Amino acid sequence: MAVDVAVCADKRTPRLQYTLRFVFGELLNWTWELHTEAQAFADSDASIRINYSKEDVPCDVRMGVHGLLSETELFEQNLRLSDWEGLPVFFSASSVSDVPFDAFSATFYCLSRYEEYLPFVADEHDRFPAEQSVAFQEGFLSRPLVNEWWERILTQWKHINPELEDRRGPYRLLSTIDVDNSFAFRGKDPLRLFYGACQELASGQSGQFAKRWATLFRGATDPLDTYDRDMAFAEDLGIELLYFVLFSEWGPNDRNISPHSQVLQRSVRHISDFASLGAHPSYRTSKESDLLHDEKAGLEALTKQKLDKSRQHFLRFRLPATYRQLRAAGIKQEYSMGYSTQAGWRASCCVPFFFYDLEMEEETDLKVFPFAFMDSVFQDHLKKSAEQALTEMKMYAEQAKRLKGTFVSVMHQRNLGDLWPGSEKWRSAYEELMHFAR
Repeated sequence: MAVDVAVCADKRTPRLQYTLRFVFGELLNWTWELHTEAQAFADSDASIRINYSKEDVPCDVRMGVHGLLSETELFEQNLRLSDWEGLPVFFSASSVSDVPFDAFSATFYCLSRYEEYLPFVADEHDRFPAEQSVAFQEGFLSRPLVNEWWERILTQWKHINPELEDRRGPYRLLSTIDVDNSFAFRGKDPLRLFYGACQELASGQSGQFAKRWATLFRGATDPLDTYDRDMAFAEDLGIELLYFVLFSEWGPNDRNISPHSQVLQRSVRHISDFASLGAHPSYRTSKESDLLHDEKAGLEALTKQKLDKSRQHFLRFRLPATYRQLRAAGIKQEYSMGYSTQAGWRASCCVPFFFYDLEMEEETDLKVFPFAFMDSVFQDHLKKSAEQALTEMKMYAEQAKRLKGTFVSVMHQRNLGDLWPGSEKWRSAYEELMHFAR
């Protein structure tokens, strides 16, 4: 049976095979084959034949070759951007190419997060800053360019062979919720409760103090204990729901109640019974890899199920070290590919892709699920209201829908609960977003 696509290249490299597997096997859902011999390529009966070599061989499409996919070293790349009918592109190709840039190399550069392997000035949490990314500096962070490039190219190829099918998709919606504090008051030690009460009284937060008093002494439901409401909402809409629960010892940046607390353990078991559960490796796991194994093992022992999904607390990760640690711990799906200070597509892509380890020059089995925003980005860094954030969140959902991608919504339990004044606006924005994004 004939394949959909045949590609002719000068040589077979891990970078090239990874990129072809993503573009044709995962993004476009086509069958494909790679040739390094001109005659075998010429004899192919593929629906479309792409010459991605420096040789002049008969083909349907000529794609310019930049050279990035043949390299094995890491160094600063010249990313001089140009415009292709409204689409920013880089790695410009010669005039003999039917597309004005090397789309394969550009795709690889984005997905591999090449720039994060080069020297950069880390932020206060030892992360790669969004503001140092080429996407932010060149103004295309808000666009899933990889998907847009291949949508444009697909349209061109369908003019060459109208029988080519658009097999992208299906579109997928996934609601994810980070639980950094499972409860506002329940389960916390007396010293934390006393200190919190003193802060509320000193700052005139009488409403918060009243909620604390009612929860602790009058049997009221904890203001953050809205899990049943969240899960019922997701079930009614028929959307996938995934929780990432912080399950670690206390630290300056890890402030959930103790994993030994019966209150927390009952909550985690309840969530795992009715929704998907992922690990939320603590702030310290980025530097102390043994903690990652301990936290994950504790969650698995508690829920009696294997966990293969995770998102880093504070989105604190470095490539490739953190992803290697996650793989070693048995994680198969990773949900940290976004920024904590800016909204936008960190890998310029709105579909999942496999992590490529640039230092080892190999594709791995760790699937990365990119997202475009966290509620806290709008709230804490961009200083936008829930209504303003909703407009932008809908834009990202529309992009994923139109491009038949995966839309991963990232919210925090604190904004879905009933603790803070104004929380109802964020919850309303979330619910409207989910209705829109279905």
